[in-house]
Amino acid sequence: MNKQLTMLYKIKNAGKSTAEITNVSLNAEPELVYPLKYAPVSELAPTQIAADSTEEFIYLGLANNGPYIVTQAVADALSSGSLKLFIYGFVDYDDDFWFVGGRRSYFCFRYVPERSSQTVSTFSGCPIPRPTN
Repeated sequence: MNKQLTMLYKIKNAGKSTAEITNVSLNAEPELVYPLKYAPVSELAPTQIAADSTEEFIYLGLANNGPYIVTQAVADALSSGSLKLFIYGFVDYDDDFWFVGGRRSYFCFRYVPERSSQTVSTFSGCPIPRPTN
C-alpha cells in the first residue's frame, strides 16, 4: 500500500468578521525541530469564511520531487506509535480588524494513534513558538 499523503483539514474563523484566507503553509514531519522550517505557502484562490464558520480543504502531500508517498511500513509505524507525525504551519488571512495588512495564525497538531480508528484520525495540540523575525 503506497499512497499519497492526503488529509482533509478544516479552517475555522473564530472571529467576529468575515476572514479572507490568502495562503496556507502545511507541514508534515516526524519530529519538531526548532526553529521550525515552513514549506512554501500554498496560494489559495481568495476564500472567504464567515464569522464563526468553518471551511474544509484537502491537502495532498508533496515532496521535493513529487507526491509524498506513505509506504505500508510508514503507515504501520504511525499506527503503532513508533513513528510520530506532526502537522504544523500557518494560515494567512485578512479581516475587518486588521488595518495595516494581513494576519497570520500558527497551528501545530500531533497524530494520536491510540485514539484513532480505521476511519478517523485523531490529533492533539502541540506547542509551537512564534517566529521572532
